Amino acid sequence: MSRICPFLCALVLGAIAPALVAQAPPAPAAAPAPAVAKVDPASLPAVVAEYKGGKITKEELLSEVQYRARGLAGMGVQVAADSREFYSEVLDMMLATRMLFAESQALGLVPGDAEVTSEFAKIKEQFGGETAFRAALAQQATTEEALRSDLKENLAIQKFIATQLVPTIKVDEKEARAFYDENAVRMVEPASYHASHILLRVENDAKPEVRDAVRARAEALLAKVKAGGDFAALARESSEDPGSQEHGGDLGWVHAGQAVPEFEQAALALAAGALSGVVESPFGYHLILLHEKRPERTVPFAEARERIEQVLSEEHLRQLIFDRVESLRTKAEVKTFL
Repeated sequence: MSRICPFLCALVLGAIAPALVAQAPPAPAAAPAPAVAKVDPASLPAVVAEYKGGKITKEELLSEVQYRARGLAGMGVQVAADSREFYSEVLDMMLATRMLFAESQALGLVPGDAEVTSEFAKIKEQFGGETAFRAALAQQATTEEALRSDLKENLAIQKFIATQLVPTIKVDEKEARAFYDENAVRMVEPASYHASHILLRVENDAKPEVRDAVRARAEALLAKVKAGGDFAALARESSEDPGSQEHGGDLGWVHAGQAVPEFEQAALALAAGALSGVVESPFGYHLILLHEKRPERTVPFAEARERIEQVLSEEHLRQLIFDRVESLRTKAEVKTFL
């Protein structure tokens, strides 16, 4: 119960996963940290946590610790999986999940079988088929039944958060303005430009005749645009950049230094509304349409406000979840024995 594999965290929990592990603000740095305290699994008691109506056993905790450490390692995150700190964090997560799920049950927010099946099918789709999905299960050392159980639990918690906590969050203009003023450095946006492009890809080791053929295609597209062809329509038809093709080649605002030098130099040399010639970069051949250039600037409050409100709302939500879990732990008279 409450064992969530990394891919399920990403697909199901999304933004609420960090909230479930929210901790109180860390204390200021002081003297050098002492040696990391380690846990000897053999010395753990048979029951590592008790609360009204339930308990967490040593076997459940060890399984969860191994599971999470393996999942984090798979994402390139190294942790001291044998440290007391990691064991405590995992145990706190397990308790938080159980407390919130029990609260969801009490409010009748647990999803039915049809909803779980529907969401489970979406997860399978993320892996590109049954074979890949089964391979992922094997890699994570879990089963479809365990995954369904976790999914049901997490959907219930999501509903609890969405219906009971999120509606209570309000960020007014005064709070948003204070954040804006206190974070002036973060409101400075580097020089940027808004451009669209059509990319025809060429491999770095392509033969000269292949390069010539692709460049000829780029020149033909350039001629079509110059003759009045719709740049966005041609990008949708011909561009080989999957990130912008469906948007008519629109790259949005690009900050100085984000693109490869060949592309950026050509784009910045254009006047607003101008079209480049054929530009070669390590990716292939581009046609660039520059919409607008913008120097370094301080983003005005009116433009930053929506994002600021989102950031503050997320902070408030993390605190609300932390506070609710602490309250539920107190009511459940949680005792831990690490």
